[in-house]
Amino acid sequence: MGDVDAAFASADIVLQERLQNQRLSSVPIENRGVLASWDRFRGELDLWTTNQSPYRVRDVIARAVGLPYDRVRVNACDIGGAFGGKGGVSAEDILVSVLAMRLERPIRWMETRADYFFGAHARDQVHDVRVAARRDGTIVGLEVRIYKDVGAYSKYEAVVPTNTANHIPGQCQIPNLRFEGWCLFTHKVPVRTTRGAGRAEAAFVMDRVLDQVARATGVDPLEVRRRNIIPADDMPFRNGLTYRDGVPIEYDGGDYPLMLEHAAARIDYEQWRKRQVELRGEGRFVGIGISSYVEAGGIGPCEGAAVRVDDRGRVTVGIGVNSQGQGHATTFAQVCSEYLGTRFEDVEVRGGDTSLVPMGFGTGASRVCVTTGNAVAMAASDVRHKIVRLAARLLECDERDVRVQDGRAHVVGMPEKGLTFGQLGRAARGSKVMSELGGPGLAATSFFYPTTVTWSSGVHIAVVEVDPHTGKVAVLRYVVVHDNGVSVNPTIVEGQIHGGFAHGMGAALCEEIRYDAQGQLLSGTLMEYAIPCAADVPVFELEQMTFPTDRNPLGVRGVGESTVISPPAAIAGAVEDALGGTARVTRTPLNPFRVFQLAAEARVD
Repeated sequence: MGDVDAAFASADIVLQERLQNQRLSSVPIENRGVLASWDRFRGELDLWTTNQSPYRVRDVIARAVGLPYDRVRVNACDIGGAFGGKGGVSAEDILVSVLAMRLERPIRWMETRADYFFGAHARDQVHDVRVAARRDGTIVGLEVRIYKDVGAYSKYEAVVPTNTANHIPGQCQIPNLRFEGWCLFTHKVPVRTTRGAGRAEAAFVMDRVLDQVARATGVDPLEVRRRNIIPADDMPFRNGLTYRDGVPIEYDGGDYPLMLEHAAARIDYEQWRKRQVELRGEGRFVGIGISSYVEAGGIGPCEGAAVRVDDRGRVTVGIGVNSQGQGHATTFAQVCSEYLGTRFEDVEVRGGDTSLVPMGFGTGASRVCVTTGNAVAMAASDVRHKIVRLAARLLECDERDVRVQDGRAHVVGMPEKGLTFGQLGRAARGSKVMSELGGPGLAATSFFYPTTVTWSSGVHIAVVEVDPHTGKVAVLRYVVVHDNGVSVNPTIVEGQIHGGFAHGMGAALCEEIRYDAQGQLLSGTLMEYAIPCAADVPVFELEQMTFPTDRNPLGVRGVGESTVISPPAAIAGAVEDALGGTARVTRTPLNPFRVFQLAAEARVD
């Protein structure tokens, strides 16, 4: 985008840096497993697997064993945590299926913790960055070369480097951009995606660039962000890049300057700048770090939902995605009850079973509420339409006079003259009016196809204190301002934000896969691989802002990966600021040993 070479030639300041994201484990609490059972009389294969994409598993196995898709049923319910580490199809899925058919008996494979540590890593990406800026801190050009260590082989091709490039500009308007990406094969363990794939890497790059520009120009880091941020009046905003769905990137609303100012005011940024000087005089090293992000969510191609009302008035919602703790059963029951006109407690949501709907594309990439949520709304609306037409015929009134509420249809102004969903469900079996509505029964299946992704956004500001003698980083305050459009269930959204924050703090302060000089894995168990416990995750202050998107009827954006993105960048900026800016933070995690080294480099004592 733009004339990058001309931008660098005309810039007042040209800076360059090498930035690195560490290799992480993508190990969830629960390991992977698969069980297959073959019934040769029915000619059907049943598979139970801990996988985020049951339909992909179904399709691959059907091709591998030579069965039609409808003869392979995959159950992937209650699979435990995943975070990207249970995506894709594994060799074990196929081998167990083949053995079950050959031996004609159920076959099970269960993974050990060691298996997972030696088989699933994530991140591990290096960025060579050049930035061109004016003396006032305005960025005029950015060039980034991305080197992704994919290990011995790659299951995900260039997904993460592509995601990184798509997200690097973030909330900044940069007129001239150039990206180049490489996937490098090494003798390390292959990498997978993990929560925030490419997005956390992008925020780390962009915020490190902004902080470097601030130091070089002498402009305060907050002011540098103000001078580069996209104005609210420019929304929707195109940055010249194309997303991996092939559609030009266009941020679909929001107010980034307002979010930045709310975060700065909430943490009392100016007061902390004054206190920082005072505390430095007392021998205390306090720093402030700022990070902002955008997050693409709701990628297609589609998701489906099947809504059915039975003759008891109970409503079943079948969806093509499965849950790893995101609260699908609650959220989609809310959507269905609102659009159908029934009670929340009368709705049952089922997912993770390929027999429920014809096709699904998996849980991940912050896509489920956007795609499946709108599919549920569409299917529920279609069933409501059938209920209205059937009730009008049975109640002998005009369709416009039918009201649907709390699992019952009645004549407007005459609530006593009505029928329950159970009565309507029984009537729908034989009523001739159903011939005009697709056949007997109150049911509908709908698929929602997004035109492109939605864009969530947020700002994090951290205040930390560094002990140069021990390398300990203490978080004094942390503020998160976040927008994911309409929150169908605010409690679940807040839970996603808290979980993502804990995940991000682990990446910022402790989690790292390490190898020795011979390439032997040194952190292959939880004794060597540090994950944060409850006492390690600081309390943070959350302000939720709502800017609905117009790209889907619900007005929702993704949220699942949002708050994992910025903690590494915010903590890196705060630690570097606490050490006076003389020691450059170019990689994470900032564990005590690494911070101790940085303090020694900065000659802080």
